[in-house]
Amino acid sequence: MIFTILEEFYYVLFINHSSSMASYLIKLLGFVLFSIFILMKYYNIPFHNESGVGYMPYIVTILIVYSIYKYITTMSKKPKTSFSPLSIGLYALLHIMILCFVYFGLVGGANGGLILFFKIFGYLLFPLATVLIAYSFGKMALRWFVPSISQEEPAFRFLLSLGFGFVAFISTLVIFGIFGLYNIWSVFGILAVMSLLANHEMLITLKNLWTYRIEFPAHKSHGTFFEQVNLPLISTEILFLILTYLISVSFINIIRPMPIGWDDLGVYMNYPQIMANNGTILKGMSMAAWQVLTGIGFMFHSAPLAFFFNQIGGVLSVIVLTVAFKSLLNRE
Repeated sequence: MIFTILEEFYYVLFINHSSSMASYLIKLLGFVLFSIFILMKYYNIPFHNESGVGYMPYIVTILIVYSIYKYITTMSKKPKTSFSPLSIGLYALLHIMILCFVYFGLVGGANGGLILFFKIFGYLLFPLATVLIAYSFGKMALRWFVPSISQEEPAFRFLLSLGFGFVAFISTLVIFGIFGLYNIWSVFGILAVMSLLANHEMLITLKNLWTYRIEFPAHKSHGTFFEQVNLPLISTEILFLILTYLISVSFINIIRPMPIGWDDLGVYMNYPQIMANNGTILKGMSMAAWQVLTGIGFMFHSAPLAFFFNQIGGVLSVIVLTVAFKSLLNRE
């Protein structure tokens, strides 16, 4: 999904306008300056000052891996560089693995990096399966009740299907919770029914993970300077690295020992745990949908799983914003 943003930049800014290169460079420069400003404001706070010991081995590893990837794609001589959702996910997992090994290279431990990676991978399976089921059910339901949805653009259908599926899942779970049935059996029962009803859409979605293609024009070794550099492709890859770095660090922070603030202990994670322990929905709580989703992890008596359900909302937000931004670029 991340790669689709600047793919659209390429066609909208590079091809369709005579002043495309200048426009693209100005917007890219603005993005870089804004990012630097945000980082300066962040690290200007003394509490945010961190040791930079681990950054050098991480940067060196990323440069080596990125160079190998670039060499392989360049030597393939293909006119376009293509990515599937599955390949993007595998690249993200590779980034997580690199960070896991870098982290344990600092704190010691022979196989710690590999163990940490597989723990993160294991904790991600159930939240991702929930996303797949909810999305497939939403897509199926919309086809039933709004047949004309098939005429809408893919980005709009994706956003509506994802939203409708999660609204249906969370709303049903809340109704069960009102009657004192906020427990693991209700979760499994709801997901099982949704899976049975949307099994066909689930198979199509799984197939699309490796058949759907996001394509960029490849680097042209004999083209102009900008065609050789290919700023849209490189900037997309850098953006992908930044986003997956932030997400990966969030996942690692869930597993490793960390100090938890009062907000987490007293409110954000405490309310979902109380609901999971008592099997009912708390009255008068805010952010109900988010806390109902987070509480699923506590049903397994697992704080890390609860945090992963908690974080999956942030990952989905990135995807939703990316798809929505792509749709806006298409309309321009």
